[in-house]
Amino acid sequence: MKEAKTRKRFFTKKKTMIAMVAFTIGNLFALSAATFAWFALSTQTASTIQTFSGDLDISIDKVTAYKYVYPYHRNSNEFIDYDGVGAVKSYVVQDTTTDVTGNLSDTVTIALSLGSSSTYATSPSDANIGPTKIHYETSQDFKYYLLGNGVFTGISDNPWSTLTATCFSRRDALTSDDPIVVSNVLVSTGAEFVLFDAYTINGANCNYYTYTSITPETNKVSRFSLVDSNRVKCLKSGLYNFIYRVESVNDEDHYYLDIELASRNDNAIIGTNLVDPTKISIDYRGSVDTQQYPTMDSYLSTAIQEQMTMVVLDVQLTYQNKNPIDAGLRVVRDAQSAQSIYGFSGKYNTTDSYTYQGYVDASHRNPLKASDFYAFYFVFAKDANAYASAADAWNAIHNLKTDYQVSSEYQYVKFKNDTSFDEAIPNEECVLHPKTNADTALIPASATNNVYHCYIGIEYDYEYMRFFTNENRLGKTYYLDRDFGFYFTATQHSEVSPSSSSSSGGE
Repeated sequence: MKEAKTRKRFFTKKKTMIAMVAFTIGNLFALSAATFAWFALSTQTASTIQTFSGDLDISIDKVTAYKYVYPYHRNSNEFIDYDGVGAVKSYVVQDTTTDVTGNLSDTVTIALSLGSSSTYATSPSDANIGPTKIHYETSQDFKYYLLGNGVFTGISDNPWSTLTATCFSRRDALTSDDPIVVSNVLVSTGAEFVLFDAYTINGANCNYYTYTSITPETNKVSRFSLVDSNRVKCLKSGLYNFIYRVESVNDEDHYYLDIELASRNDNAIIGTNLVDPTKISIDYRGSVDTQQYPTMDSYLSTAIQEQMTMVVLDVQLTYQNKNPIDAGLRVVRDAQSAQSIYGFSGKYNTTDSYTYQGYVDASHRNPLKASDFYAFYFVFAKDANAYASAADAWNAIHNLKTDYQVSSEYQYVKFKNDTSFDEAIPNEECVLHPKTNADTALIPASATNNVYHCYIGIEYDYEYMRFFTNENRLGKTYYLDRDFGFYFTATQHSEVSPSSSSSSGGE
């Protein structure tokens, strides 16, 4: 009997070890950061006439990530129910209209005061549901929760309900020498939430905390604020740890909620779901129609799609252009060819060339480069034609497997470096697939700003995933560290003979 790590969302509390009979399930973690460090901007003018300041500019207004999230088994925040029905969730990564700026504090301390008794909602459809009348699902076994609005939960269904809450795993009462903690919670800018203690329930009533003060580090700006003394609002997206504690002073209890920025080596905030190469191998040998899929390689794109791993980034862009421009995009990565698996021969099938032992512990992560294993697909749309919901955007791109072709041409792009290391794909601009016939990358001249959405689908590539289906790599856990980003460009049209010059914009 061997132990194996279960597949989990990377931002959940911890990796849980369980026993599996006869085989081990290997994990592939993708720690892909979705901060502005991903994005760079450039404007270009193809004109012999000087381009005056303000004639051409690009700005990134907002970045939102969409991903499919599996449910937990009932009364667990440890074990994912991969047979359950999940949901596509939305996470605001950056929002220039609301994000707090400055020297940000990595920790805040919120003082809590137990308020008066109130009735809690018995149904999530209660018209009065909100931060001071939450819905508590009595069949749930947890005692401490973070409940919030739709921005906090990532979906519009059941806000301010324990059905969509982040649960603390503790089921025993808080004590002064034993605080309760939930780690690596992804909180979006604009999310509002409360701490709820089910121990305060008495019959049909319960008590709610009021929030009396919030204290960041000295001379630093808080990432959170208090709203009407009855809820907390996030001002800067990130992965956070929450510590609920009580201090007893002169026989009087004082309650606090500490929020601290979670430490991650690559500042990851959102990434693809895990993929299990071993499960792919087992499924192929045990249940896949070999007439439809005669080889393992022919099955990989379908197997990846079925595991719901894709992340879609919704990048809202504003173009300021007095002349027509061509919008463009390239994918770039770090110039570190020595760290890419494509510097090694026999990368797919040999046992002695670059066979990592995988993740061992925090000091021996043995990471791989994410750019070696991903493929990308792009959809471009005017703001008026943007997808109506997170699920619409995610489904539209996820439905196209990474071997998707049109007229025998593959539509996803990826780093093709079997013979040499390439630092960008492609050499020219990527194809921005229009969402509708009106959504071309040719942006007309306008006296006002042009707002567009670029949807970026990030998925494990069907071809490069063969690296992990090698029998000597199955049953191991691998980390993929993000080493790529996206470079948006705009090329201005001119009525005179072209003679190029350029100016670059900052992140």
